[in-house]
Amino acid sequence: MTSKLILAASLSVLSLLAQKAPQSAPAAKPAAKAVSGLPANAEKLGEGTYRVKDSAGKTWIYTQSPFGYSRKEEGAAPAVPARSAAAITIRAVEVTKDSVRFERDTPFGKAAWTKPLDNLEEAEKTALEKFRADSQQPGEKK
Repeated sequence: MTSKLILAASLSVLSLLAQKAPQSAPAAKPAAKAVSGLPANAEKLGEGTYRVKDSAGKTWIYTQSPFGYSRKEEGAAPAVPARSAAAITIRAVEVTKDSVRFERDTPFGKAAWTKPLDNLEEAEKTALEKFRADSQQPGEKK
């Protein structure tokens, strides 16, 4: 009984304190920047792309992203090289009577899939031919 009384009293006190808490004024928003992240001498190249020459003589390319502007030196190599189709290596792993099982390395591990022999794409046909050539014994004929 006393624990219920103490609980009720503490709840009453907490509710009174919550009601009497001073209401603070909403925080004022900072003034918007006139430049919006770009130097004043930015030359527009295209949609969301700008060129700026700094005081040291370097030319920078600013690109707008959802997170603001990113900057890289003009003529610098791209940060991430583009992947070509040749960089993706498909391997035939197992051939059955009417289907082929393929594998490919991905950043998340190996990807594996099975396709019927009559429904193969060009890269898969090439992988199948390589698999058959590699699995042939030296004395066998094609």
